Amino acid sequence: MHKLTVSKKYAKSFEKLDKPDQTAIHAEVEKLQENPLNGKKLTGNLRGYYSIRCGKEETIRVIYSLSDNPEKLVNLVWCGHRSTVYKDFERYLGLT
Repeated sequence: MHKLTVSKKYAKSFEKLDKPDQTAIHAEVEKLQENPLNGKKLTGNLRGYYSIRCGKEETIRVIYSLSDNPEKLVNLVWCGHRSTVYKDFERYLGLT
């Protein structure tokens, strides 16, 4: 079983979402503890990160990374609406 860690930015973006989306995200994130490779492996500037679809109508994306250490950590780093989440995350990383 993998352990979940939450970044401050993830927590802040999670709080901005409505309650039904938060509930759906929580359920999907719990599944990552069992199999973190279920997410989509991101490419390009975001290589090394993964994302999962969640929320009502699957319009929310959660971006996370995996640690290679023996602790088996799933690091939740960002979440948001699918239309802006990747651009916002790249901006946060200073890639755009």
